[in-house]
Amino acid sequence: MEKLVWFKFSPRDWVMGKIQRCPEVTQARFIRLCCLYWNKECCISLEDAEIEIDKEHLEILIAKKVILLENDFIKINFLDENFEKSEGKTSKLSTSGKIGNLKKHSPDLYKRFKNQEVTLEEALELKKNI
Repeated sequence: MEKLVWFKFSPRDWVMGKIQRCPEVTQARFIRLCCLYWNKECCISLEDAEIEIDKEHLEILIAKKVILLENDFIKINFLDENFEKSEGKTSKLSTSGKIGNLKKHSPDLYKRFKNQEVTLEEALELKKNI
């Protein structure tokens, strides 16, 4: 998957969230960890997180339940939700692109697809053989 370039962030959730119970330095480290977590497609081991933001700050974030642990990996729920939504959107955009390409370059196959004579996968396979 191409690198994800952004994630949704709610200032309201930040100001009202558990993160506000943490020292400012820990809050800054959490933002750094969020960026790293996102760039690693929401998969970072506890060990790697500790290396990135130091054990002290990681323990605070875990104790305040800002981040969770799951099988020696950290979990940041709001980023996991963002990631799942972006994965679905990427899949939909990919399908739309394939259909548009089929319509533009193989109008006869596109018509068969629209009439539900063939699936999109079958139409794309037939297009390869033309």
